[in-house]
Amino acid sequence: YYRCYVTNTSGRDWSFPAEKFSVVQKPVVSNSGASHVLRTTARLNGVVTQTGGEMPQTWFHYWLTGGGVTSVAGFGYPAGLFGKDIPGLLPGSNYQYRILASNAAGTAWSPVRDFSMLTTQAMARYVTPFGAGWKDGDGWSNAFDSVQDAIDVCVYFGDTVCVRHGTYTNSSPIIISNMPGLVVRGQYAGSGSPGGFTNEDTILTRKTIVITQIMKAYNSTLTLDRISIRNGLRDNVTLQGGGLYLSGCSTLLTNCTLIGNRLEGLSGTHKGGGLYASGGSLEMADCGFYTNRILTTYTGGGNYPYGGAISCDNVAVTLRRCVFSRNDITFPYWTLWGGAVSLSGGSAVIDACEFYTNFVQQGGGHPAENPLGGALYASSVNP
Repeated sequence: YYRCYVTNTSGRDWSFPAEKFSVVQKPVVSNSGASHVLRTTARLNGVVTQTGGEMPQTWFHYWLTGGGVTSVAGFGYPAGLFGKDIPGLLPGSNYQYRILASNAAGTAWSPVRDFSMLTTQAMARYVTPFGAGWKDGDGWSNAFDSVQDAIDVCVYFGDTVCVRHGTYTNSSPIIISNMPGLVVRGQYAGSGSPGGFTNEDTILTRKTIVITQIMKAYNSTLTLDRISIRNGLRDNVTLQGGGLYLSGCSTLLTNCTLIGNRLEGLSGTHKGGGLYASGGSLEMADCGFYTNRILTTYTGGGNYPYGGAISCDNVAVTLRRCVFSRNDITFPYWTLWGGAVSLSGGSAVIDACEFYTNFVQQGGGHPAENPLGGALYASSVNP
């Protein structure tokens, strides 16, 4: 605190009230350790525990353990906890880092912390409906809250996304592209590494106010196990795959369900209310397809709907012990192909599958066209 004192020949006086001021001191910065450690990227974290009266500027200094070259990444002027993603690191390598903080009073260093990058061997990333901890997916206690985030870091052969039971609601499709051998597996209890399964579903669905497919995959080798894809929706013209869309993929589905996905089309070619595949291979075992649909009230010409549940073009298809129930195509006009399954080109093996109450229903709008294949329609398919 301070006050002013003045005096002259007439007298003296003090200022009122007393004022206060602070002297800037050096900051204090703590090293919180690395998170989101993957194969070539890691997030370095720190916390400014004391600003010293002036917000400090900060920098991360990091280096290979035992190496002579230090890299520097500036962060700016953080308040409290802060972190920065560092790219270009080496898989399987060990690193160290510390943090420099500076204000007008001087500089301060944090302690040094170690971290180790993942190798290119197959890894697992974990997902729960609300996430946990650092949300970097390295275990259930640090699980991602987004299936897409986990998929994006699982880019090597054999990488597995372990998804706890629960509902995952998206406003846009989950995208899988150019994956060499990705596994997405659900129904985990959420403890262990990765631990056991429950009877509760892992449900991938959409927000009710959003019109979107649930998942789209391109040019990938993909396994989906114990996943339920529900309530996907596409509308407008020329639609493919209400729930799951596959292009040029080698895909295995086991213990999965596709439920209530649909295409609501106008004019054009509409394929696969639940699933559409083009090229590649598709094997499904012990899966269920229920109440998937293609429907419209459009009465004009040029409507060509194929496969209320599944439509495949030039795909090597294998179906084993799958159940198809209450899938349909309902159109007022033109020919309808396959209430449950429509196959064109490619090859097919269908073994021990069950079809119940699937249907095609036409409103009689065109006298020369007919519904074909209440359960199954196949054209130019090799055994």
